[in-house]
Amino acid sequence: MQMTLRALALSALTLPVLAGETWHADYDEAVKVAQDSGKYLLVDFTGSDWCGWCIRLHDEVFSHEEFDAGVKDKFVLVSLDFPKSEEVKAKVPNPERNQELLERYGIEGFPTVLLMTVDGEVFGRTGYREGGPEAYVEHLNKLVETGLADLKAVKKALEEYAAAEGEARSAKLDVLLDLLARQDPDSAFIDKLLGPAHDALASGTDAQKNKAMSALIEVGAVDSQVLAMARKADPKNEAGKWFEALSAYLGTISDVEGVQEALLEMDAFVDAGATVPETDAPQFYFMAAFWYDQFGSPLAEDADDAARKAHDEADALRAKRYAKLAKPLWDDPQRLEILDGILGN
Repeated sequence: MQMTLRALALSALTLPVLAGETWHADYDEAVKVAQDSGKYLLVDFTGSDWCGWCIRLHDEVFSHEEFDAGVKDKFVLVSLDFPKSEEVKAKVPNPERNQELLERYGIEGFPTVLLMTVDGEVFGRTGYREGGPEAYVEHLNKLVETGLADLKAVKKALEEYAAAEGEARSAKLDVLLDLLARQDPDSAFIDKLLGPAHDALASGTDAQKNKAMSALIEVGAVDSQVLAMARKADPKNEAGKWFEALSAYLGTISDVEGVQEALLEMDAFVDAGATVPETDAPQFYFMAAFWYDQFGSPLAEDADDAARKAHDEADALRAKRYAKLAKPLWDDPQRLEILDGILGN
C-alpha cells in the first residue's frame, strides 16, 4: 500500500532511536500525535553534536530499549536540536520554531527535558541524570505523579488568587507562597509563582514578605531586591540567610554588569565580618579575586583619568585581598597559577 502524503511528511520529521520508540523532530507534529494517542509530551532540548551531557543522556538513557519500554505508554518523544555543525543543522526541519520554543519555555542550558501536556503546559523539568534508563524512567514517573498534581494545584490557586479581594486575597496569597516554598530549583512551576511572590514583597504583610523572601531564596530566584532584604534580615549572616541569598544571586549572573554588582555585594558581605561557609570559601574568594582582576568594579562614565587610575588601583588591591584569602584553600595548579598572577608572584 502506498504511503499517504501525510505519512511521508511525518516520517521525514522523525528521528528513529534504535528499533524502539520514535523521536519526533517537529514539535507541532508531535502535539498532533499526542492528541490522537492521549499521551503527554517529553521534549528534549539538545545540542546533539556539541553538548557532552546531551550526548551522554542519549547514549546512557534514550538509546536503550529499557527506556523505550518505560515511556511508550505515557509519552510522545520530541527532540528539538540546536546543533552547531552545518551538516547537522541541515537535518533540523524547522529551526525557527525550535528557537521560538526555546525562548517561550526559558531554556537556558542543555540538555533540558520538559514533560508537557498537549496544551503546552509544563508539569516536569529535568535533564541529565546518572543511573541509566530504568532509573531515569522511575524519575520520570515520579515527575508525572507529582507534576500533574502540582500543575492542578498551582492553576487552581492562581485562579482563586486572581478572583479574590481583601482578606480572602491575602489568604490565597499565602497558599501560593506555600506552593512556591515546596518547589525545588528545577521545578517547572517557579515562573508561574514569581508574580504572586513579588506581590507579597511589594504589598504583603511582614510575615508574607519574609515567607516570599525565604521561598525565593530556596528556589534560586534571587534578584537585587531579595538580596537586599536578606542582608537587612541577617546582617551578620548569623542565620546563614544572607549568604544563601548571595550564593543564589551569584548563580544568576550572565554579564559583566552583573559581575560588577555582585562584587559590591561580596565586598559588603566580607566587610560586615560575615563568615563564608567553609565549603564555599575556596570558590567564593577565588571568584572574587578573578572577577576583580578581569572585570573590576563599576566606574562612572564621566570619570577623568585620575579617577580611573585610582579606581583601577583600588580594584587591584581588592583582587589581591581575595587572592590572599583564596590561595591557602586551593591545591589546584591552574587556580594557584591564576592567584599567583593576581598577587604578582
